[in-house]
Amino acid sequence: MNERGRGFCLLIRGPASSIFDLDCPMGALRKEHEDAWHAGLSGGCKGFTMVSALAALLIAASQATPAAVQTEQDARASADWSPTTIERMLIRAQVEALAIEYYYRVDHGNSEGVVELFTPDGFLQIADLPPVAGRDALREYYAARSKTRVTRHLTTNIRLAYIDADHVEMVRDITYFHGEGMDLPPANPSITTYYESVVRGEDGQWRFAERVAKPRFSEQP
Repeated sequence: MNERGRGFCLLIRGPASSIFDLDCPMGALRKEHEDAWHAGLSGGCKGFTMVSALAALLIAASQATPAAVQTEQDARASADWSPTTIERMLIRAQVEALAIEYYYRVDHGNSEGVVELFTPDGFLQIADLPPVAGRDALREYYAARSKTRVTRHLTTNIRLAYIDADHVEMVRDITYFHGEGMDLPPANPSITTYYESVVRGEDGQWRFAERVAKPRFSEQP
């Protein structure tokens, strides 16, 4: 056990008596691999080469399982996020364009245009407000927004999880500014995190299937 009490501190001696200190998370080594380590380490690591030691560590790490069930947000965070292919880079560009276009239309009063960016059964949940589902309900919701309120939504920290070729999960932070009419008050922004499911339709266009807002600071738009 290391001094933080959170892992094993293993000393592996190679053929040339080189010493390597590997700080492994507690539970990352299954019982059978612990036995292998102890057997190899006893008696001055006789016959236990550096290569086989590292191989055993890699096998153990690959077989490690989480101790607790992940929450939905944890699952999003652990999903495949890296745009490692040209296809993924193109998907990211298209989804980011959708994310920016959405708030451009919101901030410029184009409520009908906003609804077009949802799937027919699109779902919206803002904090603890009643959920809004389907394009008819969404159309009513956005049409009811104040016509005198001036708003600006700044999108930052976009993170995508690539589920498949036609589905990504997006997490992003929105910084929201607003004022009434032309006599605008000093900026007093709020920050909200959005969890969004985005899908590609048969027409090749990406749309929101679900948007869930979790306020972080100040008021929610």
